[in-house]
Amino acid sequence: MEGVLVNILIGLSISAAVIGVFLWRKASKVEQVFILFIVNNSIFEILSTMVIRLGYTNNLPFVHAYTLMQFILMTIFFSECFKVLKVKINFKWLIVFGSVAIIANSIFIQSIFIYNSNSKSLVDLYVIVCSLLLFIYLIKDRKHDREELKPSVSFTASTYLASSISFVIFLFGNVIMSFEGESEIINLVWDLRMGINFIAIFITLFGLKQLYYKNRTLALSK
Repeated sequence: MEGVLVNILIGLSISAAVIGVFLWRKASKVEQVFILFIVNNSIFEILSTMVIRLGYTNNLPFVHAYTLMQFILMTIFFSECFKVLKVKINFKWLIVFGSVAIIANSIFIQSIFIYNSNSKSLVDLYVIVCSLLLFIYLIKDRKHDREELKPSVSFTASTYLASSISFVIFLFGNVIMSFEGESEIINLVWDLRMGINFIAIFITLFGLKQLYYKNRTLALSK
C-alpha cells in the first residue's frame, strides 16, 4: 500500500511539473521561478526512486543536492515576491553564503551518505520564516490583494506546509533512523510526512489552477 501511495505522490508531482511547463509562457516571473521549483522537485523524486529500484539502498546524495537547489530556487522566489510588494530585502549575498555553507556541510561535516540534518533543517526553517514574513506583508499591503497574486500565495502555503514537517523530521533524521527495533515509529514518521506532502502537492495544483484562471480573467479584462 505504501508503495502505491509513493507512486501516486510521484505521479502528482510529475503532473504538477507538466502543468507548470504548459503554463510557463503565461506565468509572471515570480510564478516561473516556482514552476522551476516544481520541476526540480519532480526530477529529484524520479531520480531518488529510480536509484532505490535499481537496487541501491542509499539515495541520500540526492537529498544533499536537492537541499542546495531548494535553497537557491526558494530564495529567488521569495526575492521576486518581496519585489512585487516593494519590500527591500537583499537576497543576493544570502544565496552566495548559504550555498557555500550547504556545500561545505556536505563535504566536511555530514557525508552525502547520511542525512544532511544541519543544512536541510536550516533551509526548511528559512523557508518557514520567509513564508511567514511574506504572509505578514501581504496582510499589511492591501494594494496587492489582487487576482494576480493568488497563485503565489498558494505556492507559498504549499512550501510552508511541506517545510514545517520536513524541518522537524530532518532536524532529528539521523536520530530517528538510528532507532533499532522501532520500525513502527519510523514508519509512522514517514507516513506523517507523506500525508503532509499529499496536502502540499494538492495546494500546489490548486495554485496552478489559479494561475490558469488568472490568465483567462486578465485576458478577458483587457
